[in-house]
Amino acid sequence: IHGNVDFISGGIDVTGAITATGDITLTNTQPKIVFNDTDNNPDYQIENVQGVFKIRDNTNSADRLAVNTDGHIDIGGNVDFGAGIDVTGN
Repeated sequence: IHGNVDFISGGIDVTGAITATGDITLTNTQPKIVFNDTDNNPDYQIENVQGVFKIRDNTNSADRLAVNTDGHIDIGGNVDFGAGIDVTGN
């Protein structure tokens, strides 16, 4: 298929890998990509919530990382630094 394909309702179910060679744009009030696995590991999603980029642990209903619009980052848990940490501000 060359060009655009529009789906009026429903969606696309794909079995197998998807390869994209261009940009992927998600447009929605709260766009997100959900990662569901088939075992008991946590399922995650990445989302844009009112301009805040979040990585969310859906299994435990917890935000694990949030990049806020003013640039600060919230981490919902402990942080382990394998090679140390450098602080360049106050």
